[in-house]
Amino acid sequence: MSSAATEVPESEGADGGRWSGAWRVAVALALPLVIVGNSVLLLLIPWHAELQYAVPGFPDPPTRFIGGERSDLARDGIVSIWPVGPGVRILEEARLQTGAPAFDADEVSHMSDVRGVVRALMVAWSISAIVLAIILYRFGLARLNRPLRVGAWLTLGAFLLVGLVSALAFDSVFTFFHEALFEDGTWTFPTGSTLIGLYPERFWITATGALVLLSVLQALFVIWWSGRSRMPR
Repeated sequence: MSSAATEVPESEGADGGRWSGAWRVAVALALPLVIVGNSVLLLLIPWHAELQYAVPGFPDPPTRFIGGERSDLARDGIVSIWPVGPGVRILEEARLQTGAPAFDADEVSHMSDVRGVVRALMVAWSISAIVLAIILYRFGLARLNRPLRVGAWLTLGAFLLVGLVSALAFDSVFTFFHEALFEDGTWTFPTGSTLIGLYPERFWITATGALVLLSVLQALFVIWWSGRSRMPR
C-alpha cells in the first residue's frame, strides 16, 4: 500500500478534526466581539458629542454653560474614558468659565467606572482580533467561511433585537445596562449635573442607534464578503 493512501491531511483526522472544530467555534465567537469593539471605537471619537449637538432638535445647553463650554467639556468627557490617555484626571482639572469645578466627585467616579468598562471591552476586542487574525492566517478564508458567516449572523440577530427592544423600551434597556455594569447609586445624577447637561437622554438614544447601525453594517459586510469569496472564479 502506498504511503499516500494512509496519509492524514493536515488538520484532519480525530485530533485534527477536533482542533479544526475548536478553531471554527473560536472564529464564530470572536467575530461579534471584534464587530462590537469596532463600533465602540468609532463612537469614542472626541467630536462625537459635537456631531450630535449639531443635529436639529437636540436639546439646548443648560444656561450654566457659557459659549462653547458644553462642546469642550463633552470632548473632555469622551477622552476621559479612553482606555489609554489622561483618564479622569482631565475631568478633575476641568473648570467652568466661572472658575467652579466642572464635574463633582460623584461624576468623576462614575466616569472612572465607565473607563474601566471600556478598557475591559477593548482588551476583549484586542484578544478577539488577534485570535481571529491568527486563525484566518493558519486555516485560510476558504475553510472558515461558514464560521465567519455564523458569527456575522449571530451579531446581526443580536443587534437587530437590541435595536427593536431599544426602540420600544429605551428606558428599560438603559436601566438594565447600567444596573448590570455599575453599582446602585453610582450612575444616577440630578437634572442640573454636568453629565446630564452634556449627555442627555437624546444623546444616548442616538448613540445606541449608531452602535446598532454600525454593528449591523459590519455584520452584513462579512456575510456578503464571505459569500462572495465562495463564488467560483
